[in-house]
Amino acid sequence: MPHVLYDVNLQQLPADFLEGPWRVVSRVLPRSGPPEGPLSQATAVELAGTALRVDAPDAPEPTLGQWQLLLDPGIKRPYLELHLPDGSARALITRLRRSRGGEEGVLDLYFQSGLELQLHRLR
Repeated sequence: MPHVLYDVNLQQLPADFLEGPWRVVSRVLPRSGPPEGPLSQATAVELAGTALRVDAPDAPEPTLGQWQLLLDPGIKRPYLELHLPDGSARALITRLRRSRGGEEGVLDLYFQSGLELQLHRLR
């Protein structure tokens, strides 16, 4: 039975709410410009500490990198700064919903390129 999900106040978002394995359940590719490399084809993303792992079907091995949670001072919204071997990307966190105990969650990301990802976590 699915858990009830609650919106998280993004201005007070702790980084540990984002940690863990996430499955990509939806993606919207940018209309123009280059896609975000392995992120545009990702099937799973894992955030652990500052380590980032991206699984994509065309990659023989996961892409490894680093991530950090930052707050945009202008709009006072959190974003992820992702550092991968082929470059860096920024993704605005547009929505995070999670169950009371954090067992389940839905994370919506909007990248500067126009790529949009919706991630789902079920522990």
